[in-house]
Amino acid sequence: MNLPQPDDYIDIHTHNAKPAKGIFAVENLMAHENLMPGTITAKAFTAGIHPWHLNEFNRDKLLEYVSNVAGDPKLIAFGEAGFDKLRGPSVELQTSTFAEQVKIAGEYNKPLVIHCVRAWEELLAAHRNMKPLTPWLVHGFRGKKELALQLIKRGMYLSFWFDFV
Repeated sequence: MNLPQPDDYIDIHTHNAKPAKGIFAVENLMAHENLMPGTITAKAFTAGIHPWHLNEFNRDKLLEYVSNVAGDPKLIAFGEAGFDKLRGPSVELQTSTFAEQVKIAGEYNKPLVIHCVRAWEELLAAHRNMKPLTPWLVHGFRGKKELALQLIKRGMYLSFWFDFV
């Protein structure tokens, strides 16, 4: 894996395959894209099942994909995984699929990047019940201070979305 240079800005979660000069990008690959390890050109990447692209018919295939890329040395974390009450399948399907990704992340000792929209109670319950072995990073956090403090108290990390780069 290529490493960031000392002066690089590190974008830990991008969908942009060609970052600007001076940016070391960790590209987010989604399981439904089905890019196999030999075809991934990113210097570093995450891979996971986004709730928007999950349904009862593709769940097993998407989990198989995540397992297949898990050993790639350029994979630095799993995800984007999580919960979305505005878009996606039932919370039950999201929860069971999320639990499988938490398990895989633990097996490979890699962090998990979290997508969460209006499902903070579900996320907090999952963290409490699943007792993850690796860190969770909630990306693009836009919630209130009280919620941020709750997540941090549970041991989660937060990233914030800025539109200045």
